[in-house]
Amino acid sequence: MFKVITVKQPWAQLIVMGLKEWETRSKGTPHRGELYIQSSKAFDEEDWELCVTNPFFKEAIPDPNRLVCGEIIGKVDVTAVQKTEVIRQLLRMNDTYKGKRELAFGDFRDGRFGYQCSNAVEFSNHIKVRGQLGIWNSALPLDKILVPKVKEVVYV
Repeated sequence: MFKVITVKQPWAQLIVMGLKEWETRSKGTPHRGELYIQSSKAFDEEDWELCVTNPFFKEAIPDPNRLVCGEIIGKVDVTAVQKTEVIRQLLRMNDTYKGKRELAFGDFRDGRFGYQCSNAVEFSNHIKVRGQLGIWNSALPLDKILVPKVKEVVYV
């Protein structure tokens, strides 16, 4: 069994690109380790608008029309779960571009939790599956079906 979480676009894409380190949720989780990311089927107009108006989103996702919905698009390792109050304070203390971007990419209101996502892998192929709330199990042999996307290396 493989653990999967369904995340709305554009946040799912940001996670698998390694640009969103903290996935914020209303509940914590005991889960640590590999977690597959499924983009939700719906892509709301207001979330699409965010991609074309917010500078952080615009830089990361230049064409929101190309985002994949309703499919498993990547995976991460959940390495920690922390209260958002703590994460928010650390990000504000850092006062870096990355910290400001992270705050823009998440819902860090009090009473929420952040799942720290490390070792992001984006897949070159995807599997269409029906999502569920929370972290759920997939019996599909995801490790045999999905292929990591080859990252482009630019030499200067």
